[in-house]
Amino acid sequence: MDYQYKKSNGEFIHCYGDICEDANYFVSCYDEYQDAEFYDIDPKHNTWKRVCDHIIAQMPNCDIQQIEAG
Repeated sequence: MDYQYKKSNGEFIHCYGDICEDANYFVSCYDEYQDAEFYDIDPKHNTWKRVCDHIIAQMPNCDIQQIEAG
């Protein structure tokens, strides 16, 4: 694990991989039917915290468990 993001409910999102300009992000949720992939995220999201904040804002009703950069 490369980073742990603490959610507002006290649980953590486990983050794996290296953030780079052309990375894709694979999101795993508690409910596997809500899993998602994010492509071409704005380069200003250049830290795991910024990536997590952005993805949580896009998926507010999902219980995100893990994000992997690939």
